[in-house]
Amino acid sequence: ICRALMGADGAATFYQAGRVYPNNTGDFFRAVSTGANALQEEQAKTYTIGAVIRSPFDNPWLSGLRMSVDYYNVVLSGGIALIWADQWGSWERVYHVMAGIFVAAAVVILVSAAARSPVHPVPPAPSETQLADARHVSSDVNEVLNRIWRDRGVTPAKPADELQVLRRLSLALHGGIPSLEEIRRFEGDSEPNRLERWTIQMLNDRRFADYFSVRLSRGLVGAEGGQFIVFRRDRFTTWLAEEIHKGTPFDQLVRQMISENGLWTGVPATNYITQAVADGNIDYNKLAGRTVRAFLGQRIDCAQCHNHPFADWKQSQFEGLAACFGQARITPTGVGDDDKKEFAVTDRMTQEERKVAPDVPFGEEWWPTEGTPRTRLAAWVTHADNHRFERAIVNRTWGLLFGRAWSEPVDDLPDPPTTDDPHDLLGVLGRDFRSHNCDLKRLIFLIASSQAFRMSSEHPAYETGERIEDVEATWAA
Repeated sequence: ICRALMGADGAATFYQAGRVYPNNTGDFFRAVSTGANALQEEQAKTYTIGAVIRSPFDNPWLSGLRMSVDYYNVVLSGGIALIWADQWGSWERVYHVMAGIFVAAAVVILVSAAARSPVHPVPPAPSETQLADARHVSSDVNEVLNRIWRDRGVTPAKPADELQVLRRLSLALHGGIPSLEEIRRFEGDSEPNRLERWTIQMLNDRRFADYFSVRLSRGLVGAEGGQFIVFRRDRFTTWLAEEIHKGTPFDQLVRQMISENGLWTGVPATNYITQAVADGNIDYNKLAGRTVRAFLGQRIDCAQCHNHPFADWKQSQFEGLAACFGQARITPTGVGDDDKKEFAVTDRMTQEERKVAPDVPFGEEWWPTEGTPRTRLAAWVTHADNHRFERAIVNRTWGLLFGRAWSEPVDDLPDPPTTDDPHDLLGVLGRDFRSHNCDLKRLIFLIASSQAFRMSSEHPAYETGERIEDVEATWAA
């Protein structure tokens, strides 16, 4: 339905134009108009598409009627045609120009929509080598899950319907349920490995990078308010989305966040640093605490003012980490380092100031001897032997997909096991994450291919009320 533009005596009057109904002849449509001073349904005639006609009806408002049906609009919109009418007279050229602009805009919109439509009816299949490699790791993940269920005496829920899994994937990766078009395409997809192909397609869709970067950035740069904080965080999130979409290794992104220099607008990774700026000063303690929480899954910032009461972290260890950011500064040219600056803290007991050198709380052998303190810290955090890194990323990613991390709290992981642990799912996924160049999309694909992700949310325990905690604790439903 559209509006027909008519006028008289220099005043424009709008009337409701009718629907266009397809005729059996295919190339004809029946125009039906309703409303005052318009064609009546019983007087409607059948016209060829694109025809220009004059109204045979006398009307004090209309000395004539021109009606045109736009062919392209009919074809692209499934039977809805653009109808416009105008008065013969001095205003005719104005109406023609307006109608032409309207038609051109409609065609551009429809052609653009068609161009955005998927070219292939179903997602392309990954190579057999890719599938075989991923299935091998998925099998190891499922073996860990089944071992946990057996040892706890828990029966897992049945597999979910594939359409349910598609909905789950869409919510987890794109932040919304699949469209009707996507559902119909999925239902009509009879090719092998349907779920695997659709998972890969969703991961390669820009919607995934945009949505997942927003969720991931909350743990990296926080969610605080404030005008400039929001702008910097948005710039950071946009950069993170672009890098995730390109498939940049995640350890490389982390090194950029910690050590990058430059203006926050041109080098968005620096906003990991600028998010800790308050009143023009960098909060080094905040950066140290956030870095270890986000990338190593540890709450060492509890040792900021005193030795940790429940863990082995010492206050001196936290101060050494904070000193790694101590040379960072904010200047008119952005984030940079002052190599002459020494980091100092004030002793709470004596109120005396003392200098603290950059240091790390463990893994001193991974600590480089050259570079700025921030570049050295970035290398230490992502070092191949620092297994807290991959375990923290796997645990956080699992939580983003399930709504609950494998090990909670997400920023208070236990130490990595020193011996083989048959229940160590973080180890299985973490080793694969490292061996595949810290590929975040692959990690998500493996988690989404697991039994835990693809099983039904219905379980007999929810009906009987027996062992619900065990079922939920072991990811059995």
